[in-house]
Amino acid sequence: MFRYNLRFTASLSTLWLSILLLTGCVAVQPIQAVGTNSTVLPQRTANSDVVLVWEGQPVNAAADACGRLQVNAAGTATVSACGTDEGTTQGLNETHAEEWATMQTRFAAFHAETAHGTVTFNGTGTFNGTGTSAAAAWQQAIGAWAQLVYTELSSAQVSATGAMVLNWQIGAVPDGPPRCRRLIVLSYGYAYARAEPCAGGAAEEITGGWLNDSALIALAHWQQQLAPLYVENNYLAGFGKETASAVDQQVILAWVVATYNELAGQVSATGPIAMRWLIGESAANADLCQQLTVLRYGYGYAEVVPCAGGPPVQQTAGL
Repeated sequence: MFRYNLRFTASLSTLWLSILLLTGCVAVQPIQAVGTNSTVLPQRTANSDVVLVWEGQPVNAAADACGRLQVNAAGTATVSACGTDEGTTQGLNETHAEEWATMQTRFAAFHAETAHGTVTFNGTGTFNGTGTSAAAAWQQAIGAWAQLVYTELSSAQVSATGAMVLNWQIGAVPDGPPRCRRLIVLSYGYAYARAEPCAGGAAEEITGGWLNDSALIALAHWQQQLAPLYVENNYLAGFGKETASAVDQQVILAWVVATYNELAGQVSATGPIAMRWLIGESAANADLCQQLTVLRYGYGYAEVVPCAGGPPVQQTAGL
């Protein structure tokens, strides 16, 4: 069985100090995705037609290229040049249509300028677009989805790897015939947990799903900070300048394992929690206590919880 031991080394001291400070007087500064400037929009009405409008540069296009994508509630997309509504109209393919149906009901309305283009999204979900770390990361993800869809529709070509930002094998499946686990993550926060022959070949089991907020934020952070990372046949598409250290690679591996297990339905009662520490009573209320929860991949929660036990009454998160 594959085993992973997280080492708390000196190079992570800054991370732990930052998280510990969150439980005191210093407020968490949530990670903001690069290039996000967002505005909350009123929630759309049920009869609204166009749900998403995107303008930006297609994937791998010339710097002066500019396209426009509009998608309505039924999944009909219109592709045109920037600044015009006149273009070609067609339906989304099956995969994107399923993603689109989920996105509309998961996220609420917002307008944002992202690293992938300008997005006006008019969904009906509970995502509030207020600029928290989770909101900014998902705005980036929706921008990446729209950019990919525009590129595919305008070129009439679908790339099997064009949206892939992480491809990582993490060892053998614990039970059954010899198979290896592989996690594949797409640029817009959708991931696949695959069980496949370790020597290569078609996947025998595939489970797909959206990343949770903390997993998406951590991934976005590494992509912003790190240069492309190759470890044997594993890959993380970073666009930063830093070279991933050995500790970085260990933390990323912990993230991959936790994300795979969650998608595959193999989450334990504590999931990816590496540490949970009850610090003491809150200065404002003796019935409430301060608690620090840290996940195996470095994401932490500064929480205020009932001292007698129960769910958090206040929670602030950061990486």
